[in-house]
Amino acid sequence: MKLKFFNATKKDVEEQKYDIFIGISLGVLKPLTKETAKEYIEWALKNTKNKVAILIADEIAKFNYKIFSSYTEGKSERRAIREGDKYVDFFQQILQEFSKEEQKKILILRWNDIWDKRKEKIKEILKEEYKSNKEFKEQVQFFLKKHSDKRNKDLDKEKLDYLSQYILYELSTLLDGIEYKNEKYRLLLYPTFESSGMSEVVTKIENGKIFPNLKKKLNLAEKTAMVETYLEHTH
Repeated sequence: MKLKFFNATKKDVEEQKYDIFIGISLGVLKPLTKETAKEYIEWALKNTKNKVAILIADEIAKFNYKIFSSYTEGKSERRAIREGDKYVDFFQQILQEFSKEEQKKILILRWNDIWDKRKEKIKEILKEEYKSNKEFKEQVQFFLKKHSDKRNKDLDKEKLDYLSQYILYELSTLLDGIEYKNEKYRLLLYPTFESSGMSEVVTKIENGKIFPNLKKKLNLAEKTAMVETYLEHTH
């Protein structure tokens, strides 16, 4: 795997300072292969402090399905949950190839499992920033345009504003990590496209290098570390 580290060094990660979560997006251009998924899990088990969470970002995929597949909202929501079900089955099958001791360390989580009042508050702060801060809005839309270019889809203002919700939900977990049953996961293995730039922007926000007022509003207790692995190379 080709890896790039943000808010942590390779040494920090190898010293097992963090509990690790793996972010799995639905509807990427090519489906995740069993070999690649297993490689992600093996890497995470080797480097995690205690546990590994596989986070399937199913519910928020409804925003993408509505725009890129031209579904109704209801159909988009049903498709997102149905695809989430498939990913749960996919990972459960893969986990059978790991030892019982390893399986005890691995959790398969869905979006609803990690979304709480704290995350909702962060998302609302980001939503307000999107409305009031032109530069932040442009940054969010830059990510969306990169994404839509890969799908050869032109997005008008209304579609960009609607799709921005996906990025704001995603940013909430990138900036704050996730928590499940009082376990905090502060390092994300982030399969993404090399040209995305998302982790770099998150790191700059957390370190106050861009949007310093946003950092103050978010009042994040800890920085989330990220390790990008690139979809172009792994699929």
